[in-house]
This record gives sequence, C-alpha cells and structure tokens, in this order.
Amino acid sequence: MHFNNGLSTRSINRTNLSYHANPEQLKMFDTAGMKTSSMFAFEADIDKGIIIKTDIINCSENCITFEEFSRRIYDDDVQIFKRAIERCSVQHNKRIDIEFRITARGVITKNRLKGTAYCKKGCSFIVGVLYDVESAAAQAARLEYLEKYDIKSGLANAQMLDTAFEDISRYGMYPQTLIVADIDRFKDINDSLGYHAGDTLIKNVADVLKDCFFDAEIIARISGGEYCAVYAGKSRLEIDHKIKEAQMLLHGMYLNLIKAEVTFGYAVIEKGSDFCKLYSQSAQKLRRARNIRKILSSNSIIDSINKGIELRAGWGKRQTRLQSLSAQIAGGLGCDEECTETLKVLAKIADLGLIGIDANMIKKRASLSEDEHAKYMSHVEIGRDIIASIDEAAEYEGLYIDIFKRYDEWQDAIALPSRILAGAIGFDDITYTSPSVSFSQIKERFFLKRGKEYCPSVADAILAVAGKHYA
Repeated sequence: MHFNNGLSTRSINRTNLSYHANPEQLKMFDTAGMKTSSMFAFEADIDKGIIIKTDIINCSENCITFEEFSRRIYDDDVQIFKRAIERCSVQHNKRIDIEFRITARGVITKNRLKGTAYCKKGCSFIVGVLYDVESAAAQAARLEYLEKYDIKSGLANAQMLDTAFEDISRYGMYPQTLIVADIDRFKDINDSLGYHAGDTLIKNVADVLKDCFFDAEIIARISGGEYCAVYAGKSRLEIDHKIKEAQMLLHGMYLNLIKAEVTFGYAVIEKGSDFCKLYSQSAQKLRRARNIRKILSSNSIIDSINKGIELRAGWGKRQTRLQSLSAQIAGGLGCDEECTETLKVLAKIADLGLIGIDANMIKKRASLSEDEHAKYMSHVEIGRDIIASIDEAAEYEGLYIDIFKRYDEWQDAIALPSRILAGAIGFDDITYTSPSVSFSQIKERFFLKRGKEYCPSVADAILAVAGKHYA
C-alpha cells in the first residue's frame, strides 16, 4: 500500500511519522528525575555581593558571596560569570542568559543562569533561575514523551493515536482497520491481586501486541486494560490471522495463577476518516465476541435445555456436529472468523425450543406430515422466547428465526450464518433419522430442497464437505 506521494507506509513511519516508543528511551525515563539542587531560584544583590539560592524542590535557601560562588565555577568559565555581573551593575533591565560549568564534589555539571538585572532604590539586583542543563533537558524530554506515550506499557497513548489516525487518513491509506483489544475482568484483577499485578499484566499484554502487530501503523493503550492498533492496506484475512496469533499467545498467559483473557474486535473503513464511528463499530464487535465466548464457555439456561433434549431424544453430540459441519461449510464459502464464531453460537441455541415437543416427533422430524411439521415448528417460537430472556443470547434472536425460513421465499434477506446453519440442520436431520440410507440417497433427498429450503451455494458446500467423509 502506498501513499499518494509515492512513499510506502513503512518509509513514512520511519521518516516523519514516529508513533512508536523507543524502549531504551523509556528505560531512561523510568529512572530519570529532578535531582535535589538541580534547579534554583537565583537572587543576587550586586552592590553587597551576595547571592541567595532557593532550591525549587525543597524550598531551602542558601546565602553565599560572589567570591564563594565564583570558587565553585569551573576555572575556564569564571570570567563568563564575572563579566555578566559587571555589565549588570551598570546596565539595568538587562536580560541575562549565560552558561557555565560548576564543580561540586569532583563532579562537573553544566548550568544555565537566566534572569533580569534591575535597579531598586539605587541598588542593583539580578533575579532569575539557575539550573542544571542536562537535568532540565531530561525533564523536558520526559514531559514531551509523556504527552505521547503511555508510561506503563511503552505504547502510544490516546492523544498519539488520534494524531496518527489523522495522518493516515490525510495520506489516503485505505482500507483502514482499527483493532480494539480489552483485558477481561481487569478491574477484578486489580482489586484481588493489587495494582502491581495489574501493571505487570498491562506490560505483558502490550509486549504480545507489539510482537504480533509489529507492522501496525500505531499500537496504543488508551485506558485501563484497553488497547488499539491501526492498520492501513491490510485485508480482513490478514487481520484475522494477526488476531488469532495474538489470541494464541495471550491465551497461555498466567499471572499469579490467574489466567488472563483478552477479547478483540475490529472494524474496517474503505473511505472517509471518522475515527469515532470506526471505534464504536470495533468496540461493538468486541462486546459481541465477549458474549460469544461467554455463551460457548459458561453454563447457562441454554445448556440445561439442550441437556434435556439430549436425554429425551438421544441426540448426544448434536451441538458438536452442527458446529463442526457449519464451520467446514463456512470455510468452504470463505467466511471470516466472525461468521464462524456466530455459527458456533447458533448451533448451540438452534434446538432450544424442542424441549416442549413430543420425543417421537423429534425422532422422525425428517419425515413428518404437513400437520405434524406445523406442530413441530411451534418450537421455533418457544426457542425465541427463551433466547429473548437471556441477555447474552438476545442479539441472536433474529438469526435464530431466520434459520427456519424457506429460502425461496426470503432468499438474500436471510443472513449468511442462518443460511449455513439451516442447511446443516437439514442435512443432519436426514442423516441421523435415516442411518441406513446411503450417501447417494441422502444427496438426492437433500438436493431436492436446494434453492427452496436451503441456499444453493450452501447446499453445494454441504454436499462437497459430506462427500469427503462418505468417500
């Protein structure tokens, strides 16, 4: 991907768009600090030859004579100080800005005196500030660094992220992808293990993200356990691969025997530069991914209902079969990871309403009469009520209803995950209610519903997958 000025993304980042922290610089800043006696308020009574230095850190005063102060100045620089004092004794309202070296305990430091000479009641004074040049430069660099980078993770901060996104958009780099990652239960980790443990986790997660997203335009920590990464010119397949890699590394991360989980979400924009909209879409997908994992990994009302169906109908591994077949179909159709995860949830909730259907009707579901089929389909509304009552599953209500619609009536209005699972359920009904039927007979019976009950491309993908297993 190239900018419109002919330079590649990476070359731009190396030259004038520096969004990533220097680890050595960060290490230096971690130990840098204002030293005692590195900055003073400086007042000099020229007529009396007295200097009062007030330490800005602890506000302690030290009164010394010009001669005593001159003895502390490095020999080669004494005249610089004396000439400045002489000029100030005859020129009032004169600005002073001089540098000289001071020797203390065998250590030489470069200092700067900035101030103004003035006259009051016939007496000449100098008022200003005296400071260690190197210490002040380090503090200025530290402040500049903290304006752009997060001290806990070494990543860019929210301000830098905003600047980077504007720069990327200005150069017309598309598509733009925003990845949002968030540490699950981060507050609980802080509360239970302490903030040191939380800070360690922040750093560990940041290190993994830097390794996996090394070629991102910018990686930033924006708050708590939340991170963002921006890519330009990457396909969804490439983004999915990078997130999978990060998830694999993060999944094995332990902190004081507490396993850390990180949830990801991302959104893509093909034109424009609305960061707020892109972030909102990414955060929404992150929440959805977190709900998917919660539904798939935790015990809920879904599991107890399906357990009842398993006991009554003897389906055993029905959920697993549907999830496996659906995932293979999705792979054959080139679906992304988000679609595959959605299919896993749909496979888990597809049979919810069957708890209220007669067991014999369930067993012969592939060969029901018209009246029996109408009665059998009443389970759809029962399942819909159950899904609507579960907060994590409520968003799948529409997809669940679409599973049971005839394709020839609704066609492309049916979402792809629903089309895939509808075909998987139909194929599973035929194969498991008629175990002695050959594959050629299954294929013939299933093919009759192609383009009517099931999407043609989905039906073809199912038969392609099944053909490999029956071969």
